[in-house]
Amino acid sequence: MTLRELRTAKGWTQKDLAAKAGVSLEVVFKMETGKGRGRTYVSLENAKTVADTLGISLDKLWEILVSETAPPKAGNNALKWRKVKNEGS
Repeated sequence: MTLRELRTAKGWTQKDLAAKAGVSLEVVFKMETGKGRGRTYVSLENAKTVADTLGISLDKLWEILVSETAPPKAGNNALKWRKVKNEGS
């Protein structure tokens, strides 16, 4: 199951999930597509919040996202996670 399928199974749009999780729409977009303005980093805190909102573990979310993201290649914009203090959610 993909992140999008989990979200739509609940009848939520990306905007709905962002609002329920208290993160920006861009965070949800980045997680679903691996793309975004600039770097595609998603903070661990935001990832945990989204996982909790969807009712899944952070490990399960990571498993889903890794399966959806192409292996890193030179020059691609693959999803990356890092711990940051404030992402501006």
